[in-house]
Amino acid sequence: MSQALRRCGLELETDWPRALLTPNEFETFLPSTGGAIYGRASHGWAASFLRQGTRTRIPGLYCAGGSTHPGAGVPMAALSGRLASQAVMQDLASTRRFHPVAMAGGMSTRSASAGATG
Repeated sequence: MSQALRRCGLELETDWPRALLTPNEFETFLPSTGGAIYGRASHGWAASFLRQGTRTRIPGLYCAGGSTHPGAGVPMAALSGRLASQAVMQDLASTRRFHPVAMAGGMSTRSASAGATG
């Protein structure tokens, strides 16, 4: 990786101080994380009930991944993506695909005989 970066004229700085944080220290550093480095903490008796669902309060924003319902791990993250795509399709099914628009220079689709009789 370092060689590839150098070929592109980039360099990775490695002289910055490093510190390892335990989950307890991370919780102190970022309160309300439960010690998790991403998403909601996955431990505790209520953790599985508190996961983010597919839909959010923001219309058109859907969530998928290991920290959303149904949970962590590749199979569950894949299932989460499938649930999110199903939610999108359900929500879009209730909207019209094409909106009627008045076009200048359009052509009447009504036949001449229909116009004469009706």
